[in-house]
Amino acid sequence: MADKICRKGELERLREFLKAKKGMLFYHGDADGVCSAALLLKFFRGFETCPRKGPLMGEDLVGVVLDKKQELLVFLDLPVDQELKNLDRFLREIPGLRIVIIDHHIAERDVSSERILHINPRFVREGAYIPASCAVYRVLEGLGKDVRPLIWVAALGVIGDYEWKGCRKLIEECREDYPYLLEGDPLKSRLGEGAETIAAASTLKGMRGVAECLKVLLVSGGFDRFLENRKLQGWRREVDDEVRAIEEDFGKKREDFGREKLVAYEVKSGINLTSMMATKFGERLPDKVVAVRKSLGDVWKVSIRNQKGEADLGKIVKKCVRGIGSGGGHERAAAAVVSDWEKFLKRLRRELRKASS
Repeated sequence: MADKICRKGELERLREFLKAKKGMLFYHGDADGVCSAALLLKFFRGFETCPRKGPLMGEDLVGVVLDKKQELLVFLDLPVDQELKNLDRFLREIPGLRIVIIDHHIAERDVSSERILHINPRFVREGAYIPASCAVYRVLEGLGKDVRPLIWVAALGVIGDYEWKGCRKLIEECREDYPYLLEGDPLKSRLGEGAETIAAASTLKGMRGVAECLKVLLVSGGFDRFLENRKLQGWRREVDDEVRAIEEDFGKKREDFGREKLVAYEVKSGINLTSMMATKFGERLPDKVVAVRKSLGDVWKVSIRNQKGEADLGKIVKKCVRGIGSGGGHERAAAAVVSDWEKFLKRLRRELRKASS
């Protein structure tokens, strides 16, 4: 199955790159990123780990990487092809450094070179949506690792990314091995509950919560031990209480724009719940585009979902943020940080009308 993830020769290059004696592993701070990291670390443990909210690298992070002078940098579920200048700087200033990127986002560019290995299923098959946890699982299979007992970790990450159509075989294989974890709708299964737990940890505690999820995954002997962790369960209960209050408020204060099939809502919670609530409301309203925003002082954080995928939200959001912020994402899920909500909303409505026509 690795041939659906990697291009010719990439597995052997990866095998060679992973012989490095020291390195840093950066992973996206969500279920897909956490599970990708857990899978890789089960077989390659010599990494210092760092969860990231996104691909952008500030000067502080760049400085840390340059100071540590690692042999290998690995980026999982992070489209760091957007950070080509910093990647080039790392290669210039750290002799012998190599870089591995395993990602599934829409790439701005293929940054593969003699010292960079850029693996993305979209390079093999255009339009493929295969979450990073599935990609890492298949790559480990291709490397001959005994990864099948950990298929529940890969399925947990895939479900957390809310898209398993491109990974149906993996989901079915997991269902064969762990039927009690995947009864019925994956989102409503035990693994779906696990994905919600990771989302709650990320939402409430940020990257510290994400790092705790990775730690628990690595030491737990199975899914039940992971889900029953007391600290994670405490965080989950706290988030669930807040979610219930927001769901009630959403019914009263949502804005509907019928022509564009758009629903907009402002979250005023003290907890950073924009992404989680956008996903929940998107599931509830699969025929709609749902935009959830939260004020962060001078800027607005916006999370957008469309379960049916009738419009490519990633491309639309990139158009809408020009001159007022940054953003992007997948076909069905995108995010932005903008200085002017009204201008962003006007552009979003215009682009959705264009897409529908």
